Amino acid sequence: MDCKDTRNFLSLYMEDALDETAREQVAAHLACCAGCRREAEILLKSWEMLGELDEIEPNPFYVSRFYARLAQQRPWHAPWVDAIRSLFASRRLLPALTALCLVAVIGIGVLQVQLKNHEQERLALAHLDGQDMELLEWFELAENLELIHEIDFLCDLEIIQALDAVETS
Repeated sequence: MDCKDTRNFLSLYMEDALDETAREQVAAHLACCAGCRREAEILLKSWEMLGELDEIEPNPFYVSRFYARLAQQRPWHAPWVDAIRSLFASRRLLPALTALCLVAVIGIGVLQVQLKNHEQERLALAHLDGQDMELLEWFELAENLELIHEIDFLCDLEIIQALDAVETS
């Protein structure tokens, strides 16, 4: 047994609470190690000095007063719980809080769907080679060209309507 183990068992050794083999090992180590023997002597003197102190009798109502005071204390989260309960207890705020919760849940759901779609799009684009990417860019340009033609048509239509209004007046 080494010094660390012996020091861990010293208080049990002093109280005679060790089994026979552990007690013999601690005694053998104390016989050959001056540092551990000194530690045991200090511990024994400390126990003797504690034994010389007068015993203090606690108040007979100490335990009941302790539990009564403990029952009066509120946990740290009690004010928050009370505030939330009061919000839900108020009938006027209940629809607003319900709507707020509904908007939050829907918003989180929409955000998750968008993130999932974005991730799928990113993964799909990662597998495209250079030629496929160029084809995709041309496709996007064609979509934009259709939008530009529609805008030009709408502008032309507005001009025609303005001319018709001038002619009829």
